[in-house]
Amino acid sequence: MSSPLRFLAFPLFVSTLSGCFNTMSPTSPKILAPAITSYPASDYRGDVNAYRIAINAKDYTQARVLRDQIVYRTLADIESAYGRFEVQLTTSRATENVLADTAQLGITAATTVVSASDVKDILAASLSGLQGTQLSVDKNFFREKTTESLISQMRADRKNLEAQIVSRLAAQDVIPTTDPTTKASVAAYSLDAAWIDVTQYYYAGTVPSALVSIATATGNNATKAATNLSNTVQALTPATAAQAKQGIDVSRAFEKLSGDALSDNTAVSAPAIKSLQNILKAIGITPAASGKAQELIDQLTQARAAADPTITGNQDKANEIIKAFTAEKLL
Repeated sequence: MSSPLRFLAFPLFVSTLSGCFNTMSPTSPKILAPAITSYPASDYRGDVNAYRIAINAKDYTQARVLRDQIVYRTLADIESAYGRFEVQLTTSRATENVLADTAQLGITAATTVVSASDVKDILAASLSGLQGTQLSVDKNFFREKTTESLISQMRADRKNLEAQIVSRLAAQDVIPTTDPTTKASVAAYSLDAAWIDVTQYYYAGTVPSALVSIATATGNNATKAATNLSNTVQALTPATAAQAKQGIDVSRAFEKLSGDALSDNTAVSAPAIKSLQNILKAIGITPAASGKAQELIDQLTQARAAADPTITGNQDKANEIIKAFTAEKLL
């Protein structure tokens, strides 16, 4: 590239890059300027001192007002700073990536026009070093997480903590109280307790906290998935061959008993219906008041489905059914 073109290209690049920065966020209103929304340390110390005085004077109503004021002003200060941090995080990472990509493209282009092999080797080594450095920064500082995933996690964590703080401020006084409706005791939410939550709220808006949350969620999801798989396999596997055979024996006896209960021959159906009623009572189920065979059969069918002896964990219920069938001399 000729010298004049190089001088034109650089300002164009800088102009393009600065234009991208300006699209990251709208112009902040003057009333949201940090100097206006900030909570000066002198104001904070004065409010805390007033809170302590109110507590000592047992003026708990004033103490609660001051507690809420301190917490909400601090939350607003944190929120203002976090909003700027979020934009800066997005902009800075994008800037680093753009500059790194531009440098890599420049070095790659240079290797194609340089004829000397020694210079090409130097450029190639520089390119590898630059790519390695960019990967190292992304891996060690951000654990190769995208900016969007980090911001999404920080927003979620902060909203959860904010909801907890707002809820406790609304429901709890600075001293223990009693709920007028349920008469249950309500724990105090002092300024010191609230300050712990506020501190956690601040740290929830940091990259290390987001990385920990993402890792924890991933680990929990993996553990839950493994547990679900184990339970599913266990539920589909007969506990033992003997228990599986017992299930088959009960099924055959139940089929015969059901057929007899539905028989038109009263001499056959009456004893079968009586056996159905006895079995239901033995396993803790009240037989249908109508005494109709089909209703009794339906009740026992549901009970057997809930106590399948081929399913691990249901053996106690299955044993009750087996004992009931045995008592009726059906097994």
